Amino acid sequence: MGDTTTQTAWRMYSAAEVQAAEERYATSDGEWLFLYEHPVAGCLGGVPESALDALREEFAAWLRQELFESLRAQLSRREKLEESARLLFDILRRSPPPHDWLRLPADSRPQRNRSTVAYHSLLVSGFACAMVRAWLEAGKPISELLRFQLPHGQPEQPLDAEELIHFTRVGALCHDFGKHPPQRHNQRGREQVQALFHELMDEVTVFCLSEIAYRHHTGRFYRLRDESPLGPLEELIAHADSLASAADRPISDADPVASVARFLREELGDERALSLISADTDRVKGYVFETAKLPEVRGASAMLTELNEREVAALLWERFRLPPECLLYAAGGSALIVAPTQLAPCIADRIQRLYLCRTGAATISVVHRPTSPQEWVQGVEASGGNFGNLVKWLGYDLRRAKESRAFYPVFDAPPYSKRCDSCEVRPAERSEPEPDGREVFLCRVCRDKRKFGRQEKTAYLRRFEEEFLHQRSAERPAQDLNEIGSRAQGKARGYVGIIYTDGNDIGSRLEQSQTPAEFRTLSEELRRVTREATFKALAQWALPKEEEPFYPFEIVAIGGDDVFLIVPGDVALDIALDLCANFQSKFNGKLTMSAGVLIMREHLPIYYAHSIVEALLKSAKKAGRKARQDGEPIPAHIDFQVITGDSSLSEDVEAYRQQVYSLPSVFTGNHRLVQRPYRLEDLRQLLCTARWVREKDFPASQLYQLRQAVVEHVPAWARNWYRYQLARDETERENGWRRFHRSLFGTEWSQDTDAPWRRCAGEWVTPVIDLVEIFDYVRRT
Repeated sequence: MGDTTTQTAWRMYSAAEVQAAEERYATSDGEWLFLYEHPVAGCLGGVPESALDALREEFAAWLRQELFESLRAQLSRREKLEESARLLFDILRRSPPPHDWLRLPADSRPQRNRSTVAYHSLLVSGFACAMVRAWLEAGKPISELLRFQLPHGQPEQPLDAEELIHFTRVGALCHDFGKHPPQRHNQRGREQVQALFHELMDEVTVFCLSEIAYRHHTGRFYRLRDESPLGPLEELIAHADSLASAADRPISDADPVASVARFLREELGDERALSLISADTDRVKGYVFETAKLPEVRGASAMLTELNEREVAALLWERFRLPPECLLYAAGGSALIVAPTQLAPCIADRIQRLYLCRTGAATISVVHRPTSPQEWVQGVEASGGNFGNLVKWLGYDLRRAKESRAFYPVFDAPPYSKRCDSCEVRPAERSEPEPDGREVFLCRVCRDKRKFGRQEKTAYLRRFEEEFLHQRSAERPAQDLNEIGSRAQGKARGYVGIIYTDGNDIGSRLEQSQTPAEFRTLSEELRRVTREATFKALAQWALPKEEEPFYPFEIVAIGGDDVFLIVPGDVALDIALDLCANFQSKFNGKLTMSAGVLIMREHLPIYYAHSIVEALLKSAKKAGRKARQDGEPIPAHIDFQVITGDSSLSEDVEAYRQQVYSLPSVFTGNHRLVQRPYRLEDLRQLLCTARWVREKDFPASQLYQLRQAVVEHVPAWARNWYRYQLARDETERENGWRRFHRSLFGTEWSQDTDAPWRRCAGEWVTPVIDLVEIFDYVRRT
């Protein structure tokens, strides 16, 4: 928050501090509370009614200051509208919101307020601009939608389509700035807009904008008070407001959704004038991890991120005059767009062409579905439900499109052509020098990846510097795995850790979203929390030293709820553990994240490592599903594997472990020599034990003897040998066996007759081999 604002009014409320009074949140004294409820964590935050006026006035002053410098310049009406729309969009899309007023609930009625003023305003603008474009595509004149009624004697300045969109954006983004409390909020909204743009825009434009804030409701109560829309554009924005949060509102005979449908039929010619477009990148892993060179992996990931988060939005504006608010979701290679139905096929085709032309090899599948207002609220007719159900059905269409794709880019490689030295698939086009002076021959696709990966820091790294490195930053990212591996200490030097994390059951949670507003809120929260959890873990364990010119890690990808990192081998488990724990904590334990971690030599190919770490992640998620209790979220698990120079690992992790880490027994059942995958708390205990062993100088020879007892002898012999070592340690030495037992198992040795084995999910497991394998790959604190 800026220096001109305070946070004295806003606070977090526990469930015990809030009670129902007149079907609204209230304090124990009966004062109304205007609270936003997090869609997952259930946390309540907001302000009491007595603090609203001061907070609103503070917000108005802060917002005018944010706009003042840009709008006081000598600009045309069109330029001022364009700049206002850009600034307002940038302010509203920041996460978390830059002012407490924008964190207030989007609805003041007695419902679950799971969307904020900021997110709701963005959605209303997206729907309104899509409707305006549908109006224009229907061939209806701009003058029937909006005319600036200038004073008598002044010539009217006609609007073009672009200026109309700018005006619509500003009006929609500002329509709820006077929201709370509900009494007279339309009048306050008019006053807020007039004060915001006073003397920054001409009087006629300010008046028209303020009328949108005053007349953005169509209900009977507002018609009786002569406060309902007077013109088509005001009515259009009012219906966009209903569509953005209609499922939050009671469905009755005076159904606002039916009112939207009637407007679309009468004014735009079709109840399905708006379409929902869904896009998802094809074979992302094959494109990103096609080669083993780190700059090319980084460049491929950065190019897809740039396409997904920026260039699609630029295409929508430059080609179709649809603003970025129409891009409801964009992360992790996927996108969700609201657009006029007439433009949807062309938009889908242009997005597909954009990806192929930009990358030369990566493709994206795009589907579109004409939707009625009722489907935005209750899902498709065949199944019913909510907005999340509509997204789910689009997912079915998207999978069919991927499976039935008729075209994939094919590159002819005649026998006399030289293959690319990097991918060894496509024919080389030109030669380029390597940093070490060698000449390599590259195809166009690999050359573009390499160029993009070397030319600058990625967007992830720049944001990491902005949020966590306010004073110190390195000059460049790592150029190869050798640089990352060189940061590891001791015997781990030369090893890197590959981390792949993914949220548990996130798709089904998104499908439960009641409204577009709740869907957008949750998806934005997922992206923000995932990014913050990743940055926080990296800042804790992998900051560059002062003398280092490079960052000792690589952020390959941060999607909506998945992360792919390359870090020094001796901090990989700590980073994965903290990342998953940070994610879970932010969602109050209601959403969890699992991870796969591979620790390997720096010279192993990344594409090979990706296949293995993906299998480890699947193993961790499978263990979480097995351990899930009814009604509880899937518990987070982390699976890991260490590959040394003299070992190999199949991509079939389960079969490999059955062969290498299993001791079948006819009488006592199967004994697994590893306890992986681990719950977060169990892995934290294992890492603490590894550090205890190193810091207390517990004899490594005895640790290896324990491993030998477990591996080479029957379980009963290993138990007896272990209890013999415990019995010998009568004085409980600081680095003795009894202290070791408490650290590893968390129990008293005299009561634990099964150690070093544990009964888990119907089989016997032991953490001893896990401890020995990670012993050299845990950094001292």
